[in-house]
Amino acid sequence: MKVFLNAIQKKPFLWLAAILGVTVAIYAPSLGFPFYPNLDDGRLILNNPVVIDFPNQMGTVFSEFVYGLYHPLTTLSFIADYQLFGTNPLGFRLHNLILHLINVLLVFFFVTRLPTNKNVALFAALLFALHPMHMESVIWVSERKDVLFTFFFLLSLLCYLNWHETGKKLWWATATVFFLFSLLSKATAVILPLVLIIVDYIRSGKINWKSIINKWPYFLLSLIFGIVNIKAQQSIDFIQPIADSYSLGQLVTMPVYSFTWYVTQLFAPVGLSIKHLYPRIMDGQMAFPYYLGWLWLLLLAVLTYRFRKGRFFLAGMLFYAVSTVLVIKIIPTGNDLVSDRYSYVPYIGLGLALGSLVIPKLEKLKPIYLYSFFGILLTVLGFASWNYSKHWESEIAIWSRVITTEPELPLAYFERGKAHQDKKDYQNAIQDYRQTLQLAPNFYQSYIQLGICYYLTQQNDVALSQFSAAVTSEPKNAMNYYHRGFLLTKMGNFSEAVSDFNQSISLGCPVIDIYYQKGLAEKQLGHWEASTQSFTTFLEEHPDHWSALTELASVYYQTQQFQLAATIYKKLESLEPGNIQIAYFLANTLARLELYNEAIGKYNVVIEARPDFGPAYLNRGNVYHLMGDNPRACDDWQQALKLDVTQAERMITTYCR
Repeated sequence: MKVFLNAIQKKPFLWLAAILGVTVAIYAPSLGFPFYPNLDDGRLILNNPVVIDFPNQMGTVFSEFVYGLYHPLTTLSFIADYQLFGTNPLGFRLHNLILHLINVLLVFFFVTRLPTNKNVALFAALLFALHPMHMESVIWVSERKDVLFTFFFLLSLLCYLNWHETGKKLWWATATVFFLFSLLSKATAVILPLVLIIVDYIRSGKINWKSIINKWPYFLLSLIFGIVNIKAQQSIDFIQPIADSYSLGQLVTMPVYSFTWYVTQLFAPVGLSIKHLYPRIMDGQMAFPYYLGWLWLLLLAVLTYRFRKGRFFLAGMLFYAVSTVLVIKIIPTGNDLVSDRYSYVPYIGLGLALGSLVIPKLEKLKPIYLYSFFGILLTVLGFASWNYSKHWESEIAIWSRVITTEPELPLAYFERGKAHQDKKDYQNAIQDYRQTLQLAPNFYQSYIQLGICYYLTQQNDVALSQFSAAVTSEPKNAMNYYHRGFLLTKMGNFSEAVSDFNQSISLGCPVIDIYYQKGLAEKQLGHWEASTQSFTTFLEEHPDHWSALTELASVYYQTQQFQLAATIYKKLESLEPGNIQIAYFLANTLARLELYNEAIGKYNVVIEARPDFGPAYLNRGNVYHLMGDNPRACDDWQQALKLDVTQAERMITTYCR
């Protein structure tokens, strides 16, 4: 035992290796987990045209926002994964895990270089590696931005420390480049200039104006990317106007609660979940725990004052404060007051602060006490993270966990219902949607999803009642009319369907497919001009849409606009050479245009491919008759009759005597 203790005392990298090994063991099962398509993995990766249509969309990576986000390097990392692994989540998850493991090492080296002793650095690295609050940032593929921006963030800090020690401008330039990469991965990196000032304080014991002013390039980059991030969030109304929902005291209390929540979760990570919504107001008040944030803030202030002379403790607390200032919702964004993943970088500061208090005291005792402490912490955090990882096995598991922590949250049942629906488990989906409506009767999206589930299980009348309930609940929502119109078309109620489609369009329906569906209904009603306009509008966005082209060609044929019909059928032939159905329709159209030889050529192609297709013989016979070649016409009509095309009998009786 003594030999072992001496070994790890002299070689703390053995502990670091153990930390990395346990981290790999805990996260390894998650490598087999699927994507979470309804939780950003769909829109940021699987359905993101920039990712799946590389390199055609490459130009938009740096020039456009992605669902309220500007993180082009993160998107590029998704593109690289997609090129290597396709839609297999294993490669994406492995990428996240590798970045996290590297970040653990960087945290260790950063804290060591501040400088403090390696045991404090081990403590900070252990917390960072294994705390269950960080699981969200690592397991959730879409949160690549957390692990990627932190990777560049820590590299920038280490290069800055090198510059601080050597004075070589190359290190300053390298630190700046890594900072830019961090900003391009996630805008949260704007805090780096403030962290650099804290680093200066740690190393010199003071902060002066020169230290602040010489960081103006960093502050300038932070300002630019801060503005860009605000614009990105405004592009999807992510910044929430909640002032009317809460009193001034409540608006002030919520950031205080957020600031202290991450501290309390460090020691007691309870209620871990993907969702922690803004507080509900009951009788004009938030729940009591939110107000406890003031007590925790007072205790933190007293503790910080008590140990203010401990440079590393104070610096760690300042690091924590700086890195949480953007996530405690001083400016409300989204619908979550706090999120587990927002602890990823702030816990570096808390690890430094707590380690600088605890580790020196343990070092004064026998080595076995210190390393027993590390062993216990490794075991406890490892078990907690392993246990929590099971709740990330699927979207159903994720939302079931949310329901466990907040059983009266309608959104959780709704999202779990969508997850069941994606797996075609419509019965459980229906149960969750009904539970959503029981908790929130005006949650109109549940009516829509119920309608879809009932439609997919061939219960059209029940589905129609759900779509109508959605319209009643939210009459200004364009999609409610779109869904009802779609079902009415399937049920053959074309007149009411067109009415719903028109109402949806007037409300600004964002789905271009509505013009295709509207065109189908108008065609059935014989509203040829309206149908033509609808299909044409749809084809302006999707010029090669097969079904829309086919339907429009059919409308032109039925309205005797044969030249237009022939043009579309020829385009369809170019899109899918060898399609016998299109060749047949084109032959019929060419015959109506009196282009008999071309028509005969197309009928020959059809008959060669489908010698049992009677209508082709009938119509080719008709063309031969119009060309004055009755013997061939009669032969074709005879063959058509053998293939049970009864119309051929009249032609034979009339012209083949």
